[in-house]
Amino acid sequence: MRGIDRAVEGKCMALHGFLFYWDTSQEADIVRLKNAHMVLYKIVGGLVCVAVVWMSGAVELYGQKRIIKPSGPYREYQQRMDSIYQYRIQQVYLDGRYIPATEEEAVDSLIAVLGERNIERIRRLPEQRVVQGLIGSVGRWMIVRWGLEEGSRLSHHIKEHYGVSFPIDIADFLLTAMYRKVQHQPIQWENIAKRIRARRKVLLQKRLKNTHHPMTLDTTHIPQDTSPYR
Repeated sequence: MRGIDRAVEGKCMALHGFLFYWDTSQEADIVRLKNAHMVLYKIVGGLVCVAVVWMSGAVELYGQKRIIKPSGPYREYQQRMDSIYQYRIQQVYLDGRYIPATEEEAVDSLIAVLGERNIERIRRLPEQRVVQGLIGSVGRWMIVRWGLEEGSRLSHHIKEHYGVSFPIDIADFLLTAMYRKVQHQPIQWENIAKRIRARRKVLLQKRLKNTHHPMTLDTTHIPQDTSPYR
């Protein structure tokens, strides 16, 4: 009986060892499978990050931003838009409408459009009130009529000579000049442009601050409008 018991005990121990070995190998397979999944997740995540960086048009490398030239459909779109802009800024007429060539011509056209009756009303009001009151009506008329948003020879001229590029800023620029001309005051074109550029710089600083963008701008030395008529 003891011999039979020892034989049975030996078989049980062998079976137990087999099961233990099988469980261990199965657990190792599960661990290897999990590791494989983690590697796959990392590869997919890396590919997604690369795609996002490529689409954004810039890559951050050791704290320095290196701009990547656009390629593919985006580059074709950009080239098409550039060619359209170059065409527009060379045209005297856009959509059948005459486009002034310079800021002086634009102001003279604006005075003629407003008429003497409106000009007399403008003369009785302060400059800031006139500009703020007309920017949403006459200013919008200039933006549409003279193609300031899509680009025209007038907007390009003001951008190149005074650094004022936003359509609403160009409208402000021309309205201020118009007011000073009808008041027989020195227009001081560069003085107006400095004030508008400084205001745009502050607006950009506030927008970047609200969006928590790492870029910062120095606004400690903003030029002031020193005109005695302001």
